[in-house]
Amino acid sequence: MLFAINFGMPFGVRLSQRFGARPVCLATMGIIVVSVFVSGFMDSFGGLIFFYGILFGFASGIIYMIPVTCSWRYFPHLKGATSGIIIGCFGFGTLIFNYVALAIVNPDNETASVLDEGTKYFTPDIYNRVPKMFKILSGCYLVLGTLGSLLVAYPKGN
Repeated sequence: MLFAINFGMPFGVRLSQRFGARPVCLATMGIIVVSVFVSGFMDSFGGLIFFYGILFGFASGIIYMIPVTCSWRYFPHLKGATSGIIIGCFGFGTLIFNYVALAIVNPDNETASVLDEGTKYFTPDIYNRVPKMFKILSGCYLVLGTLGSLLVAYPKGN
C-alpha cells in the first residue's frame, strides 16, 4: 500500500493543477470509496490486494498532497506549519479509524484463541465481520471525504 501511495502522490498535484483541486479530490474520493466498498466483497487475497492495497493506496496518494499544496498557496510563509497540521490530521484520522475498525470487527476485544498447528487465530464470528467493516468504512469515507473535498480549493488568482 505504501508503494501505491508514494506512486500516486505526483499525479495528484499535476491533476489538481490541470483540473482544479476540488474536482480531483471529489473524483479521487469516489475511487477511494468504491475500492474500500468492493474490498468488502473480495473472497480472494489477490482481489483484496488489488482493491485495498493498490487502488485504495494509489488514490490515497493522489489526494494526499492536494490539501498541502493548497495550504502553501494560502500561507506561503507558513509552509512547514500548514504541512505539519495537515499531515498530523491525516495520521490522526488513521488512528481514529483503526479504533472504528476494531469496534466493528472485534467489539469485545477478544484475543486469538483457536489453535492450528501452534498458531492462534480468531473465531469465525470475528473474521466474518471484516466485510461489514469495509462497507461501513466506505460509508464513513464517503461522507467525510465529500465534505472535506468540498472545502479544498486553490486561492483565487493563483
